[in-house]
Amino acid sequence: MDVKQLLRGLGALAVVLYLAAIVYVGVLSLRSSATPDVPPIVDYYVTSISATLATFLGMVLGFRQANDSTGPPGIPAAPVTQLTWTQTIAAWSYVASLCLALLFWILDGPFSSATAPLIQNLTKSLIGLFGGALTVYLNAQPPN
Repeated sequence: MDVKQLLRGLGALAVVLYLAAIVYVGVLSLRSSATPDVPPIVDYYVTSISATLATFLGMVLGFRQANDSTGPPGIPAAPVTQLTWTQTIAAWSYVASLCLALLFWILDGPFSSATAPLIQNLTKSLIGLFGGALTVYLNAQPPN
């Protein structure tokens, strides 16, 4: 087995378990009238993988901005990087996970304070993602 295949498999497993853990916590919230008790390992896992994916997405957005920059006047800069399909899936998985958390928070309340804090925090991260994407978009516009 190639190390690249092993890493790809572990990465895919990490993302699938991350999404499954969000669904698990979301269902716990829906089934409980009070704030559910989320096992600490699940909370730690989701928080860790979320932070990893958020960092990666920030890097992707930074590459996007760097790819849109130009060199000397009138000469476009060479692309900094191109993403692989697995990297693209990882970035979109993070966005999807935040939207999934938002959906659970809406279904549980909407925006109930009894929803698991993990779901609430992931949803709040979606607001940060929107702000970050807007910043990259506004900074990446070529002058007219």
